[in-house]
Amino acid sequence: MRLTCTYSVQDDGAVWIVPEVLSGSTAPESLRLSPGPEASFWLAVAELAQSPPELQRAVLNPPAGQDQATGRIHAALSAFARMGLLRLEDSFVLEPWRDPEDIPPLRKLHLEITHRCNFACRACYVGTHLKRPGDPVTEATATEWAAVIDVAARLGCQFATVTGGEPFLRRDALSIVTKLSDTGIMTEINTNGSCITPRLARRLSMLRIYSVEVSLYGYSDISAQIYTDNARSYSAPLRGILALRDAGVPFNVKYFATNSSIERFEAARAALAEMGVEPRLVGRFIHGDIYKGDVRAAQDVSVPLPTVSGVQASELPCYPSVNALAIEPDGRIRACPKLGLHFGNVFVDGLDTIWRRSTRLKRFREFWPIFTQSRGYVKGATREQLCPAAEVLSTPGGFRVFRSEWEEFAGEESNGVRTDI
Repeated sequence: MRLTCTYSVQDDGAVWIVPEVLSGSTAPESLRLSPGPEASFWLAVAELAQSPPELQRAVLNPPAGQDQATGRIHAALSAFARMGLLRLEDSFVLEPWRDPEDIPPLRKLHLEITHRCNFACRACYVGTHLKRPGDPVTEATATEWAAVIDVAARLGCQFATVTGGEPFLRRDALSIVTKLSDTGIMTEINTNGSCITPRLARRLSMLRIYSVEVSLYGYSDISAQIYTDNARSYSAPLRGILALRDAGVPFNVKYFATNSSIERFEAARAALAEMGVEPRLVGRFIHGDIYKGDVRAAQDVSVPLPTVSGVQASELPCYPSVNALAIEPDGRIRACPKLGLHFGNVFVDGLDTIWRRSTRLKRFREFWPIFTQSRGYVKGATREQLCPAAEVLSTPGGFRVFRSEWEEFAGEESNGVRTDI
């Protein structure tokens, strides 16, 4: 690894870090690390980054193998890399576990704390599981989530995505995010922004928030309503975005490209830029339902955007079940956040038991490299889509083929037999 920033130590022991400015990009925000453990850890990382590669490998990959402490260090370095402070060499990326008995640290959680939403987006990835605000639901309590978060931290978790539905429809959503922060886990929040108030934004500003990702679906309430079926789905999110800005909470705004909104993106971008908000244009031509694998025809509402080919830098493009898990509102676990394969229930079987002892999850750790590499996902390959799950879900019948191959590999029969533990 090498540094991609400059830093200085202040008189009070704090560390001030300034990321490099990449060509063609705006100047990134500087970062201040408080005196104490945060600043000391960074200084150790900076010293290691200037050491010879062989010393770096010895420190980051000790002969005793991966343990929880090493996993936490790797996760922290990954967070620094995402912030543009470090560049990690290819060899840093976690390789697939060859020995099924070798249990990797759990690096990341994808927490779907609710499937309720005040929007009804026409191509919502939750699909038929979407619930309206007044619908009856089965959701874990904040206390149950707190217990899971404690276990996840002991397993090495350092990063979590909190999402929904709309997570802030839960009155206790902030307590769940606070628990993640208090446990030392950096958090990203996916939201439509409509429920964010100045008071909530101020509370978020005091937590370990990596980013609040806000989606905009139009340039006015009328244009957004075409997609969201909500009459205030532009004005309400905009108030939330401005509250985040004023509170100093890290956030990104994603402007979703649809047939009715794409032509006004530049005008919308200019208007938002005057408020100090820079949106990013995003879109998907086909949305797949992650739970059933049915391709949902969204051509009538979404616009395909030009994509840039990427080169796969490691042996695998991603590591579901090896470094990450997704948990649904009722506790069911998915190895991959996008693929609807279940591996038990965290509130019934226990996160530690599932992660360390689930035979089925261990088999999936063996299956994933075989499946992805057979599809051409190998180091050095150039592809427009580096997410195998997205490719599976955007191909008609793709998930059925995927499930069939998995069941054959795992020796499972899905006809009337429970295969989720």
